[in-house]
Amino acid sequence: MVSTKKLNKAKTIMYTAKLEVHKPEDELLQHICDEIAVKLPKELVNLEEVMVLFPVVRENSMNTVLTQELIRFNRLHSKILTTLAELKAAQLGQILMTEQLSLTRLQLI
Repeated sequence: MVSTKKLNKAKTIMYTAKLEVHKPEDELLQHICDEIAVKLPKELVNLEEVMVLFPVVRENSMNTVLTQELIRFNRLHSKILTTLAELKAAQLGQILMTEQLSLTRLQLI
């Protein structure tokens, strides 16, 4: 669950971006997508390294939970980056703007 503090920070970033940019929606969307991408980690979590440090064994179920959460994190991270790239491309007319991308665009702007 996302904390209120993080939601407020995200809203502040979006509001600030809208005030600072003073550009058309296309450029604003590009700017917001770039800002989000910059804040994300550059690499996925290396599950093999984590499993060496925290092996999945019956005696320690937290290692299993950690592994499962990191798998979910990697999927989410990849999905966010892919969606941002697709959104930028769709905004430029390079690919088709799907309904999901259009909804995402509306939420960001």
